[in-house]
Amino acid sequence: MVKFHLLPSGTVRVHVKIPGHDRFRISTDHRVKNFVDQRATGKNSKFTNMELDRIEEDIDYWYKSNPIDHLNRDQIEQKLTQIITNETQSLKRKGIADHFKEFKEEKKTEINPKTKKRHTPGNINSYEMAFKHLNEFRPVEYEQVTKRLYHQFLGHLMDKYSVNHAGKIIRRLKTFFIWSEKSGLPINREYEFWVPINEETEETERALNSEQLDRIYRLEIDPVEVYQIAKSKGKILSSLHIDQLCRSIDEARRQVVAMASIGAHKEDFWSLTDRNVYGTLVKYRRGKNNIQCVAPFRDTHIFHAREFANMAGGKLFKRMTSINYYISYIQEMAGIPFKITASNFRKTFGSIIWYELPNTTGVNKMAVIMKAYGHKKESTTRKYLGIQEEDLERDHEHLFG
Repeated sequence: MVKFHLLPSGTVRVHVKIPGHDRFRISTDHRVKNFVDQRATGKNSKFTNMELDRIEEDIDYWYKSNPIDHLNRDQIEQKLTQIITNETQSLKRKGIADHFKEFKEEKKTEINPKTKKRHTPGNINSYEMAFKHLNEFRPVEYEQVTKRLYHQFLGHLMDKYSVNHAGKIIRRLKTFFIWSEKSGLPINREYEFWVPINEETEETERALNSEQLDRIYRLEIDPVEVYQIAKSKGKILSSLHIDQLCRSIDEARRQVVAMASIGAHKEDFWSLTDRNVYGTLVKYRRGKNNIQCVAPFRDTHIFHAREFANMAGGKLFKRMTSINYYISYIQEMAGIPFKITASNFRKTFGSIIWYELPNTTGVNKMAVIMKAYGHKKESTTRKYLGIQEEDLERDHEHLFG
C-alpha cells in the first residue's frame, strides 16, 4: 500500500496505492543521500527511517479505521498530506523531553535489582533534576548529545558542584541515553563519551590521616561553637534548632568514623544489616557485578565501626540524607584544613592501612584494601590511593635490595 522513492533532488517521496483510486504521490521534507530497500542509509538516517515507519503505520491505521468511500480524491490527498507532514497535533514528532517523560514513567515501575524494590520518589526525582540541569545549561535534542557538549557541560557542573554530585548528574543522564538507544531513538552515538568522573580515580579526593580521624572521633560538639558556625553561614537559629543540629552533627561524626573503619561507599554503608556481620568481618556485595567486599569490623585505636553500629537487628547505620552538610560543621570544629565529604572517608580507610599501619611479615596490605574496596585490579587501588611509581620502587628495594 505504501512505497517510498528517492527523487533526484534527494527528497523521499511517498507513493500510496488505495484500492479504487489512482496512486497518490506526496513528497516529504526528508532528504537523504542513499536509499536502499525502502530505507535510508548512512549518517543520521535512524530518525528518517523512524519517520518512514511512522508514516507507513499511520496511513495503514487511518485507512483501516475510517470509511473513505464518501471522500473524493482531493480530500484523500489532503488527509494523506496531513499524516505524511505530521501536521495533526497527535502525530507531532516527539522531542527528547517527551521521550524523557516516557523514560521517567518506565523508571517508576522498574524494580531496582539491588534493593529488589521499586525506585523511590527521591531516586526518580534525581533523574528529573539531572535532565533539568542539562536543559538549563543548553536545551538539546538527541543529535546534539556530543562529546564536545559533554566536556562543556561537565565543566559547568564542576564550577557549581562537588566531584561526586557532578558525577551523579552525568550517571543519571547516561542511563537515560542508554535507554533511548535501546528504545531505537535517534541519539548521537557520541553519548558513549558521557562518562561520570570516577571517585575511585579522582586525584582531588583527599584522605584524612589517622590523627585527623582520631580528632573527629574524640570531637565534642559544643552548641556555642555550632551557633557561631551557623551564624557564619548566614543562619540564625533558635536554641531548639541548635540542639537538634548538634545531635545531627554528632550522629554524622559517628557515622563518618564508622565509614572510615569499613571503607564502604555511603550507599553500601547505609545498606549494611546485622546479616552482613560475620564475627570481626563485614561482608557485602556492591556494584552491578555484585563484587564481594570483606572489611574489618572490630574496634581499634583507629577504627571504630562496631562501637557505633546498631547490633540489635536491622540496619547497622541510619541513613543521613544531608550528611555532607553536617560534615561541614565537623570540618571546622575538628580543624581539618580542606573540604571533606562522606566520600573522603572511604579513601581514608585504605590510606591509613597502606601508609600508616606497620608492615607485618606475611600480610598483604594491598590485598586487604582491594578486598574491602571491591576492586578487581591492583592498579585501580594504587591509583585511587595515589601510590606513585617511586613508592613501587621503594617497595621493590625493600623486597629485593
